[in-house]
Amino acid sequence: MKMHEEKVKRALDARLASLSASPERRARIRAAALKEEERTMKRKWTVGVALAAVLVLSLTGAALAISGNLFELFAQRDARYQGVADQAAVVTEAPARIEDAALGTVRAYVDSAYYDGQSLTLTIAVENARRAVAWTPSSEELAQMTQEELLPSPVTEEERLLLEAYLADMAAGKPCGMRWDSLWVHNQFYTQDGVALAPSAGDEETGEQGETYELRAFSPLPEAAVEQESLSVYAELGRSTIYFYFDGQKAYSRSEVQREGVGRVTATIPRAAAEIARFTGTGALNGAECAVSAQVSALEMTLTITAEQAVFPLATRNTAGQAWQEQPWLAEVYDENGQAYRLRGSSEVLAENQLCFSFDGLGYVPQTLRVCVYRDGEEPQPEPCVEINNAGEPLFWGPKSGSPAPLRENRLGRLGYKKLLASPPAEKRGGASDSKSPRRLRQ
Repeated sequence: MKMHEEKVKRALDARLASLSASPERRARIRAAALKEEERTMKRKWTVGVALAAVLVLSLTGAALAISGNLFELFAQRDARYQGVADQAAVVTEAPARIEDAALGTVRAYVDSAYYDGQSLTLTIAVENARRAVAWTPSSEELAQMTQEELLPSPVTEEERLLLEAYLADMAAGKPCGMRWDSLWVHNQFYTQDGVALAPSAGDEETGEQGETYELRAFSPLPEAAVEQESLSVYAELGRSTIYFYFDGQKAYSRSEVQREGVGRVTATIPRAAAEIARFTGTGALNGAECAVSAQVSALEMTLTITAEQAVFPLATRNTAGQAWQEQPWLAEVYDENGQAYRLRGSSEVLAENQLCFSFDGLGYVPQTLRVCVYRDGEEPQPEPCVEINNAGEPLFWGPKSGSPAPLRENRLGRLGYKKLLASPPAEKRGGASDSKSPRRLRQ
């Protein structure tokens, strides 16, 4: 598990780099993420073949079953996608078709997509995307390999059986080798105007025949991709081969990666008739007037609190003689049914008069939100500190008459907040928020 944990640590460090969090706090977030991953046994999406110098775990081989678009597959693990599966557009562009010497005929395409004007979610399929076979290098090929003890992580049954045979030969001191080929879709998509769209989250599954199914979420979107009638996007395909060889005494490996000229997937996604509600209100916190707003869609929510005075004091940390400041404030949000929104991270603003939080959505837009704001290490009060209602005004569903759907603002009443506590921050409270291979979705 050590190398795997190190990979997760590096990925989380990159994700947390823009947040106002100390090394200690980032460590706590990383620990919570590792614990959550271990508890749920979810595979995190990556590009290519993940390598790990660890013992190989047995393949669970959970089957996949869907009856509609790929959103239904990923809704089995994240219920908010079930709420938008019937609004996801089926992409009509022809699949990219690649004739590959090792993999055979590979077909890659965006299966379905959901675009609400503020965020974009794509589901992607690559058929015949992986293959693993026994392999023996020539003397020239062996000379190009590097001596290192690395093992791949199996995903399919074919890979698991091949790796078991490879490990058995290694244990017996017999020369053995294998070759793992894969074709994949690049992380980053682009609009037709060349605007880069970097994924903010994702998930992946692999079928019994080596096909891969991915979900990628893009939020926030660049300004040029917001509030459009439709969005046309593309991504390049990449290909990789990883060679492993054991000569009876030493282990070797080598990788080849082709990032350009393999192919391209494209998709045009019309804007969904999606509801996006924006609530605004005012309230007092510790004697200071505050403006509160929440923008809510089925997939995400952004909560912003702005005070007239500095009533959100920053915490000062000191490690190894270096001092810095971080935002110690957190928030919990519930809808009218008591369903909790999952907090994505700490406040995105490092200021003493403003907080800004992002949450995963619930698959629908609520009528009421209850918000509790508290310091890192404190227990939120049993009763909500802020209650946000839509004041009975109708929410807007768009687009209508060919025009983009505007955000509808709902005025709220006065709000009450939990008062500041003088106690020093303590450990952060952790927050948290599954069959046969899917049918062939394209012919």
